[in-house]
Amino acid sequence: MTVFEPTSRLEVQGGLGPFTARVSYLLEPIGSGTRLTNAVDLESSGLLTLVAPLVTSRVKHAVAANLDTLKQLLEGSG
Repeated sequence: MTVFEPTSRLEVQGGLGPFTARVSYLLEPIGSGTRLTNAVDLESSGLLTLVAPLVTSRVKHAVAANLDTLKQLLEGSG
């Protein structure tokens, strides 16, 4: 964990397979709810640089699906 600001921000950095990953979550009040913004950054070198965009896209899709499931559970519709 590289950043922890209770109730507003969390950032984690570490290995994700052969990549170095940084995943961040930002919570912002909006109306009567909360907006969650998620960012995923992968760093690579050598030949892995060629596949990094594909891997990044797949990781972002998987995280978005997990966050959607979490939203449904928290809102009682899952």
